[in-house]
Order: sequence, then structure tokens, then C-alpha cells
Amino acid sequence: MTIPTFPADLPAPRFSGYRSQRMDGRRQSSFDAGPPKVSRRYSAVARTVQLEVLLELWQKAKFDRFYIDDCAEGSRLFWMPDYAVDGAFLLDEAGLSLLDENDAPLLTAKMMLCQWGDAPPVAANPVLRRQVVSFSVVELPT
Repeated sequence: MTIPTFPADLPAPRFSGYRSQRMDGRRQSSFDAGPPKVSRRYSAVARTVQLEVLLELWQKAKFDRFYIDDCAEGSRLFWMPDYAVDGAFLLDEAGLSLLDENDAPLLTAKMMLCQWGDAPPVAANPVLRRQVVSFSVVELPT
């Protein structure tokens, strides 16, 4: 079974609705007196990412088909670009763009292995045949 990929022809999420938080990978043991002991619980920690996307009607239908059919109502894993990093310029230690042999800048690429968040996607604010769809994903450690 192949893992589906988030549709590339959907627009990138809006940065105003982007939030990211790492899950807590610590174990805390409390004692009768003194500070708690903190140790590492997991060797790798997942990250929750909340996103908002402004979609036209045909894009909303494509998003719904991806969620319902390809991801089985949000129960299957999927690949998705990390829009905060993907496509940024690759820099050297001086902060200058790295270039290839044709003097084109090198770009970073990052794909996340995701599962859908706790709640299904929410569509709101229908304006001029567009809707804001907000959803959360959990980036799994790879």
C-alpha cells in the first residue's frame, strides 16, 4: 500500500494561520520534596502543525476527495511538504545563497510524514466562492 501525497496543485497554507509545536518528550518524576526529576521519554518526538488554506470551490472539492478517499476519512498517513521550510534558499555560513553550476539558487526541500490531527478539517468564511479550510496534522518522526 502506497502512502498518498498531499495534492501539489493546492495552494500553500497562509502564514497567518500557521502554528507549530513539538510534543513533550519528557518524563517527570515528582518527589516528596525538591524539584522533579526530568528525563527523556522518547528518542524522537512528533510535532503538531496547524494550517489554514484559502481554497476556491474546485480546490475545496479536491481537498475533500483527498481527505475522504485517499486518506480514508483522515485515518491514513500521508506525505506533505513542510511549507515553512520547503522552497527556501539554501545558504552558506556567510548567509549567501548557494548556487548550482548554472548560477541558479539551490532550494531546500522537506517532506513530512503526517497523520491528521484530532479534529477533522473545518471550512469557514465562504467569500466569493472561496473558503478558508483549517486543519491540523501531526508530523511523525522519520
